[in-house]
Amino acid sequence: MKLNYFTPENAGRASYCGDPSISFANSGCITLNSKLIEVMQVGEDDRVVIANDPEHEKDWFIIKRMDGFKTRTSDKGGHRLIQCAMIAKKVQDVFNQGKKNAIRFSVAPQPTTIDGVDHWLIIASKMVNTTRR
Repeated sequence: MKLNYFTPENAGRASYCGDPSISFANSGCITLNSKLIEVMQVGEDDRVVIANDPEHEKDWFIIKRMDGFKTRTSDKGGHRLIQCAMIAKKVQDVFNQGKKNAIRFSVAPQPTTIDGVDHWLIIASKMVNTTRR
């Protein structure tokens, strides 16, 4: 008998308990989960930038920078939010998601340093549609 084993890693979830993740909703709301806030050390006064590589359109990063978007605390607590419809739409377009869903990605727990600045990779291979109800 051959069995297929399903775990949180391979069962279609971009993130499971303890993984840093970021979500892009069709409303323009971008959500950083509590683990991502922890690994990036994003505080109330910190700002973040979303970046992508124009030569590799599915390579996206999140960076802590003073010229970035101010984050706000989620009503649900533990998460931080950014509002930017242009970025959310661009991400959804790059990944062919249209406007019907929000999409969530795992984020690398360790940063990549580019030009002396820490960049956290948004992992394109760990994307999942999340239907807002």
